[in-house]
Amino acid sequence: IRATLRNSPLGRFCRDTKSKYTIEIPALNGRIFSLASNSSGAEGLNLSACLIDEYHAHRDKGKLYKALKYSTKSRRGVVGVISTAGDCVTHPFYTLYLRAKRIANGEEIDPTFLPLLFEPDADGDPTDPVQWHKGNPSLGVSQEVEDFELEMKAAQGSVADWLCWQRYSLNRW
Repeated sequence: IRATLRNSPLGRFCRDTKSKYTIEIPALNGRIFSLASNSSGAEGLNLSACLIDEYHAHRDKGKLYKALKYSTKSRRGVVGVISTAGDCVTHPFYTLYLRAKRIANGEEIDPTFLPLLFEPDADGDPTDPVQWHKGNPSLGVSQEVEDFELEMKAAQGSVADWLCWQRYSLNRW
């Protein structure tokens, strides 16, 4: 966090602390901090905003997500969830993912929920470059298309690698 802060325009508004997981914002009497993926550290927080990363990998049955979600209620805060596809359809993230799909498709209405889903078509060919960009919109920016294609071809040599490549590279459940 310190290096990012030093090299960022935000550095003039923020200061680092003794904790490597916390940044203070004196003008707002606020702070940005990182939590581990367990719910005990999130109990009793009062957050304005919360970003949950890789929710599919949380192993606490959704307790951390719920604690963070409810910690923003008193401030009318916002919660964002960023995650690649998971590998377990009984995980709470899969339920959240399905809800996001229903809202995106207009099957459910919730003006407080903004679903941004990047995934290939359900019946799309994973070897089709059009599908690559649907599941990986930064392709060609964060990774060269040629490298992506080489990884895809290498992954086709084993069923396990092929399924992992589709999950992590195309965001396919």
